[in-house]
Amino acid sequence: MERVLKHKFPVGTRVLFTASNVARPAASGSYEVIRLLPTDRAQVGAFNDKIQLSGRFTNNRDELISALNDLQFGNPTRLNDAIATSLDVFQRTDRPNQFVILGAWADQKAFETHNAGDAAKKLKEKLATMLAAPTDTRQHNGLSVAPAKAGKDAIFAVTHVDVIPPEKDNGANALEQLADGSRRHAGNLQFDVWRQTNRPNHFTVVESWANRGAFDVHEMQKETREFRMRLGPMSGALYDERLYRAL
Repeated sequence: MERVLKHKFPVGTRVLFTASNVARPAASGSYEVIRLLPTDRAQVGAFNDKIQLSGRFTNNRDELISALNDLQFGNPTRLNDAIATSLDVFQRTDRPNQFVILGAWADQKAFETHNAGDAAKKLKEKLATMLAAPTDTRQHNGLSVAPAKAGKDAIFAVTHVDVIPPEKDNGANALEQLADGSRRHAGNLQFDVWRQTNRPNHFTVVESWANRGAFDVHEMQKETREFRMRLGPMSGALYDERLYRAL
């Protein structure tokens, strides 16, 4: 039997995972690639004892099929043991030499397996001579997360929010209210709040908007301005908001 496992990324891009214990895995994946619409972008991958992903999202069918043929299909893995991941890479709009990678993992073990895997090691090796500063990895749990909507040429904001420890619960409550209200604003595609696992008074807000105009209007909405006024006395550091485009 042939099966293709589909996982939809928050930005609306589809990644095709081909199970390693199917009869003809590459053929199954190729069928899905051929069905791509002109506006679709895809990345192909496989899982067995490790996750493998092709290099980039693309609409080039020949490139995707070639990537399928290069995948290594090893020992079979039960579906429940597969590592469900979401991985997105963004480039800062005003400082294009700065990037952020956002990854979601099924559990801590899945993250550790990825971090010790070949892909992560190769990335670190390639970046070693180019980094102007060390990478900064922060682990979070979802505080307020909702399904994202797809958007073409969306703009993303990633914000670090730091409140003083005694205000961690009030800070979390304020961020949850902001997320709930912001998802109703025109042009919003995503508004998620994540809480750092080892520092519960630190949060990361990930939002996406249909365009820069929608983001700018949101910034001046009553709920947004009230949130920042409320956050002020609780803050442990400056509100660090940075804008990005997806790669």
